[in-house]
Amino acid sequence: MFAPVAVCCLVLAPTSVAAQSIWERAKQGPLDEEREVQAAIERVLLGYGDERDLLRVRVALITLSRGEVSDPRSIVWLVRLRREMGLMPAVVSERLLREALRSRLSATERGWAYLELSHLALRERNLDVALARLNDALAHCWQSAHRAEALVLRGFVRLRQSDEDTAILDFAAARALSAPRRVAVEAHLGLALSHAARGDGLRLAQEARSAYLVEASRATVSRLDPFWDLALGPLEQQAARAVLLWGKAEALSGTNAEAAELSRRNACLLVRRSPQAIEKSRLEGPALEEGPVWGARAVAALLGLFGDACDERRWQQNEPSGGDPSAGGDEPSDEI
Repeated sequence: MFAPVAVCCLVLAPTSVAAQSIWERAKQGPLDEEREVQAAIERVLLGYGDERDLLRVRVALITLSRGEVSDPRSIVWLVRLRREMGLMPAVVSERLLREALRSRLSATERGWAYLELSHLALRERNLDVALARLNDALAHCWQSAHRAEALVLRGFVRLRQSDEDTAILDFAAARALSAPRRVAVEAHLGLALSHAARGDGLRLAQEARSAYLVEASRATVSRLDPFWDLALGPLEQQAARAVLLWGKAEALSGTNAEAAELSRRNACLLVRRSPQAIEKSRLEGPALEEGPVWGARAVAALLGLFGDACDERRWQQNEPSGGDPSAGGDEPSDEI
């Protein structure tokens, strides 16, 4: 009489054991959601996310800014994505990254976390902290693109510390790696500024030309400024843009002399506007007196190496009446 009951119990027992309770399924929900968000972030970072991925990422970025993201991997990826999108860092980014570093991360994710901490330190002009974090990043980054990014940032830190020789080694090492075009532009730009600081006009021209040629290609697919993530001050931006314009003149000198001459003039106008740039930096950015006056040195070096091309008398007949074009009138074109 009990045989049918026993058979039913034997048949149903595995199913009953394997079935999840409602509480187990509820606990599994957030984990599944985190995996979906991480997958969406990865797809967006790689450039092939769809509309649903973008929506998930947007919500996750808002959650991050509130400090409500707890998963360490998601924290690192979201902070990196936020910067890659050209957004200002969240107030809680540094605290969340330090908490994430105390958790288990892959070597790449740990390297990213140190890279993002170095970006935050650079925004505060804390060069010593930035240098330490970049050294940490290089100890974990093994992919060429990430190592090149860290080397370029470390090169600019050392350039700001007036260590041009070591900066050149970092920029040259980054240039030799397979890196995104933006990082390649920054490496050539760093080399050009380093050689300018050493008074080497020939190598300045060579690296400026290379920077312009790579940037001309990169600009066709991205409208972001080529050095938007270097935390450059107003004077430093003046110097960087002048180098690219000088490189454009070098590239066009053999085929379009008129365009090359115009580009040289625009480069000269940028470096001759240094008094206004210094005043602007004092009003809008960290005081130059608080750290190395690298921007002022770079502008002075470029002005000296550009030489006769920046002689005011050369452009006097083309400038508007009333004096120096840097005080008004013609504005140099920033188009590269």
